[in-house]
Amino acid sequence: MEVGVNYPWMRNDPITIGPNIHEKGKPHPWQAAGSDLDRNLATLRGLGVTVVRMWLMAHGVNYDGTVTRVSAFTEADRWRFEPPQRVHQKFLDDVEELLVKCEKADMRIIPVLLDFGFFDEPEAWSLKYFGPGPPTPTDLNYGRGRRAVAEDRNLRATFVDGTVKPLVAAIAKHRKVVHAVDVVNEPYWCVSPLTGSLFGRPVDQDALTALMKDCVAAVEAAGLPSTVGHRFHRDIANVFGSVKVTRPQFHYYASVPWVDALPVLSGLSGPRPFLGEFGCITGGELDALQRDAAARGDKVVLDQIGPMRRTQNPWPILQQSRKTQAPDTVLTERLDWLADFGYELALVWPNAVLPDPGREDLKFDALRRNQIAEFTRRRPD
Repeated sequence: MEVGVNYPWMRNDPITIGPNIHEKGKPHPWQAAGSDLDRNLATLRGLGVTVVRMWLMAHGVNYDGTVTRVSAFTEADRWRFEPPQRVHQKFLDDVEELLVKCEKADMRIIPVLLDFGFFDEPEAWSLKYFGPGPPTPTDLNYGRGRRAVAEDRNLRATFVDGTVKPLVAAIAKHRKVVHAVDVVNEPYWCVSPLTGSLFGRPVDQDALTALMKDCVAAVEAAGLPSTVGHRFHRDIANVFGSVKVTRPQFHYYASVPWVDALPVLSGLSGPRPFLGEFGCITGGELDALQRDAAARGDKVVLDQIGPMRRTQNPWPILQQSRKTQAPDTVLTERLDWLADFGYELALVWPNAVLPDPGREDLKFDALRRNQIAEFTRRRPD
């Protein structure tokens, strides 16, 4: 089994390509020779990691277009984003540069075009820039709020033709390092009637399905494998079952054991799904981090702990096998189980909480690095 990692970007929210929102007009930090990214990819490859999964546009805050205030009375229908006729050239240049770095590191990549947040209600902080009147151009100042790209048929075509196809064409120039292009991360949250604070008003499911199909078609027309990072294994066949991809993918966090089941893949016919995300931190570690950070009044660390809570759940299948799932064994135990039951690729979600999220430090602590290296030495792909 191959081991991969998710590489979430903290400095650019989590954007890797396109105009830099933090230092307008300047390159991203990862683009410098000998950057943190170069070092991290080399470190991961030395551990035996062969695939990284990276977000490209995510919530789209640096994907400029125009915003119109549609209604002053209905909050949910208030804002309409229209994409550009042609994506900014920097998106295309940057994705090629990123893939060249992967080539040099002998690493394959799963670029994720969009996160589910791309379609969520606009970020509250961004709405101060827009008001009544004609469409207002965005300038790296409009977070999320792009549901019209899916729900309006004409805007969907503009987005696919002017953004997705050129971006995929740029990726295809380096196809040998592309494991698959992930068109949307966890799209279920866009259409779920119950998401808590994770997502606002649901997106029209048929419209999102149509957009996903168009994006998959663009990826495959360029000769690249396609995938969708589904929340649960069952989402592959259920909610978005009509969206067929080259390489099925799902995520596992043991959230609801009788619903979020981790399937055995041995003996399955057809393409086996790969595991695009799974956690490797324990609740005890997060509790200790939270206590220490609270005692110091360290808000930077405390802000990172909350989102990581969903990754701490123990795996029922390993509890039944009397596995400890302790910090010094949790990752190798999970990797061994996945390999034994027919997984061909599994990508770990990071465990490290960083004191300086402005750096692109590798977000795996020494314990997890050692466990990855031990597994890949003992059970090479």
